[in-house]
Amino acid sequence: MISPSQMAVYARFDGDADQFARFGTAAEQALMPDGVWEAVDRIRDGLARVRSGVAAPEYAARVEAEGARELADPAARDMLMRLVDADVRRHGSAADESSKPTNARVD
Repeated sequence: MISPSQMAVYARFDGDADQFARFGTAAEQALMPDGVWEAVDRIRDGLARVRSGVAAPEYAARVEAEGARELADPAARDMLMRLVDADVRRHGSAADESSKPTNARVD
């Protein structure tokens, strides 16, 4: 299970594993055993797809179940959802994309 302390480290680096590897303290490194960073990345990406409206219902259910299982602590889940919401705001949603004009030329 991913803890609030682990989510705080992940959020401090906004999910940038390279920056974490370079600048994470020894205590932060010890707090993030193999697989934790990748699990948060996977869940974050999946939940962003769900929130943006591009995920199939079966995929959404699978991602949400994994998130609930791995981030059972409400504080950890809240931290992740703040990052997911920021991702969706930054990259837009499926509804935003479908309303944008395309510059594709059709001959």
